[in-house]
Amino acid sequence: MGSYINSAPRRVGAGRGRGHALLGAAFRSAVHSLPQAAVTRIAGRTLVAPCYHMVTDESPVHTRHLYTKRGVTEFEKDLDYLLKSFTPLSLEEIGRLSAKDLPLPDNSFFLSFDDGFREMSDIVAPLCLRKGVPATFFLTTAFLDNRVLGSRHKASLLIEFCERRGIGLESPALKLLAKEAGFERFSGVRETFLSISHAQTHLLDDCALGLGVDFSEYLLTSRPYLTLDQVAGLLRQGFSIGGHSIDHPRYGDLTLEEQLYQTVECMRYLTDHFPVPLKAFAFPFVSDGVDDRFFEEVFTKNIVDLVFCIGRMPTNPRHRAFQRFGVESRKPQRIEELLNQQAEGALRRKLFAWKTREARKH
Repeated sequence: MGSYINSAPRRVGAGRGRGHALLGAAFRSAVHSLPQAAVTRIAGRTLVAPCYHMVTDESPVHTRHLYTKRGVTEFEKDLDYLLKSFTPLSLEEIGRLSAKDLPLPDNSFFLSFDDGFREMSDIVAPLCLRKGVPATFFLTTAFLDNRVLGSRHKASLLIEFCERRGIGLESPALKLLAKEAGFERFSGVRETFLSISHAQTHLLDDCALGLGVDFSEYLLTSRPYLTLDQVAGLLRQGFSIGGHSIDHPRYGDLTLEEQLYQTVECMRYLTDHFPVPLKAFAFPFVSDGVDDRFFEEVFTKNIVDLVFCIGRMPTNPRHRAFQRFGVESRKPQRIEELLNQQAEGALRRKLFAWKTREARKH
């Protein structure tokens, strides 16, 4: 009888799936058990480049519904962990070494912040100065001096307004928004607002008018972004700045001409207003969907000196581009967890490439 116990027909591939899951768990455990610097070195990552947006103990309405912000204590812990495992590099050091085609030091990290929120001057800069960490602030130029509220920040304000007042998709203003945006299929207010693209920003403005939300008043009273004077103050303290587009579109949704316009005008604004010895640019959102023509244009025409990507990288090694990773997400994670995930992903890609090469030999 023993030979018939648990002898139900086994689904084809089930054992293989369990085997892959066990191998994946073992691989992850092995990666996480190694010192961080060793994992990064094995993965072939010379530079660790975490990207932040918001550091505060408050919960600003304009970012509340976009991602989980970093608290001040959490951010300090991140810095302490990074300093324990890596050596900080400034933008200028990266530019100097890259210009001479010299490799970056092993186990180095580059700290950067996107969008240009005022907390960069109020909170981040003092902490970085105290810890002795250089930082670069990538600025969305239309936001400076609180001239324009970003489309995603408008969406967050509208989500907050509707949630506080119990306004659902059945309201006339939101029905019209969903219809005009083609989002009647969405079931929730948050999903609807966050699905509005950069090109559809006018729909957010129309909806705000219908709901009685005043974006201009919010800019005036909350002052969410850095002023030109604050940026000048950051430069005097030894920090660096770079471009992050005019008004934060997703580059993968733009034509090449639109991508170049956003980049050229952003960099021109910065060089017109500030001393910018090194022209660095970081993509808003991600670099996915941006092909090599963009990189060829911005480098050969000296529009930028360095580019920082989250996602797709240029295939031409002459183009001085570096990979970053975002820290904030919907689920809070410690910096060491994120670094392990980054290294694990890089190792998996290296193993896959090796297996592919071996398979081709046979």
